[in-house]
Amino acid sequence: FIYVKDVVKAIFLGIDKSVSRKTYLISDGEIYRSRTFSNLLQKEMDTSFVIHIKCPLFVLKAISLLADFRAVLFKKNSTLNSDKYRIMKQRNWLCDITPAIRELGFIADYNLEKGVKETVAWYKKEGWL
Repeated sequence: FIYVKDVVKAIFLGIDKSVSRKTYLISDGEIYRSRTFSNLLQKEMDTSFVIHIKCPLFVLKAISLLADFRAVLFKKNSTLNSDKYRIMKQRNWLCDITPAIRELGFIADYNLEKGVKETVAWYKKEGWL
């Protein structure tokens, strides 16, 4: 997990250290299960009723392709699309953030819980939730 404010922090650390032509992986350094994320969303959105649906990848791919077609047809983006499918089909993400810590001094200020809390609060404030 990485929160956008921590991404910006890492960029500025790279600028301050005059780093160029180098790639860093950044995250909060923790390992999370997808259920942890959904549980935090449920808590922050103050809802007790959630249905967790397990869906085969080929079904998600078909739905995302249909959503892409619909987006082109109606000129309206969809939350589920081919780009999101490529992300969701990855079962595990592993990021070695050691170079960012060692070379940039990067330490994330946001963990998953803090990031979800702030994000949900923003969506509520903006009237999207």
